[in-house]
Amino acid sequence: MASSRGSPIAAPPLLLLLAVAALTLTSTAGKVAAAHHARSSSRVEVGFYMEALCPFCGSFAVGALKDAMADDDLRELIALRVVCFGNARRLPIPGKGSHYACQHGPIECLLNRYHQCAEHFAGDDAAAFFSYFECAEQLAVAAERDMHAIALLPKRVVDKCAPELAPDDPPDLAACAGGPLGARLQREAAAETAALDPPHTYVVSRHSHPTPRSNHPSSTPCGILTPTFAQPWVTLNGNKTDNANLASVDAFRDALCEAWCSSRDEKEAKAPTQAGTQASPCVCPTAHAH
Repeated sequence: MASSRGSPIAAPPLLLLLAVAALTLTSTAGKVAAAHHARSSSRVEVGFYMEALCPFCGSFAVGALKDAMADDDLRELIALRVVCFGNARRLPIPGKGSHYACQHGPIECLLNRYHQCAEHFAGDDAAAFFSYFECAEQLAVAAERDMHAIALLPKRVVDKCAPELAPDDPPDLAACAGGPLGARLQREAAAETAALDPPHTYVVSRHSHPTPRSNHPSSTPCGILTPTFAQPWVTLNGNKTDNANLASVDAFRDALCEAWCSSRDEKEAKAPTQAGTQASPCVCPTAHAH
């Protein structure tokens, strides 16, 4: 009877090739995932401090910011935080406490709350929030100075833009905005805006409408106002960026890359290095794509 203990049977060449290919793919996928993690873990924190119904803020939202978020490489660099408060102020009500008055009237205040509620509901899903935000700002830009269109904006944002957050079960933005959660988010946006460094300066002109008695958009430039000019207020890793960097996606890309490299250089400076070694020159992850 022949013994069953023979020499090991050689694996067919095809199986060996498949095994090697699988290992290669696994290794490549691991490297890609590691590179993705390295990039996403060092994103530039983009703070967009704005207010609804502001044409300059809207221009950035549907212009350079939209283009940046549509660019796969740039989007990988951005950790976006939208803070909707702008030039609103807290005003006392005799015997009743206080309330917030927005530069463009109560519809602005309501839309500011909608945006903060949307960001809250989106959580970590930055793509869903920006889809909502872009939709809402496109509607606002299209409605500029049209009183009838502005009056309809809250309903249109709920009907058209809220589904961007969750198509099958859109969150109830109106309930959030009108309830305690919306009030808390508005207070947090107010505190975050007040903590800006350098601080923004509120300017009231004869054309402005800072009280809730008017729903008409201001005829003056808005956004975060300074004594000399107006602009949306954008920070990169906590540092205010110049208004010129918001004019186009190319200018915004350059500012993002500068902030990304600055952050990388700071981390390398703190890391232990061998004597005589020099830091490698920074190459922005988007540089090869453009």
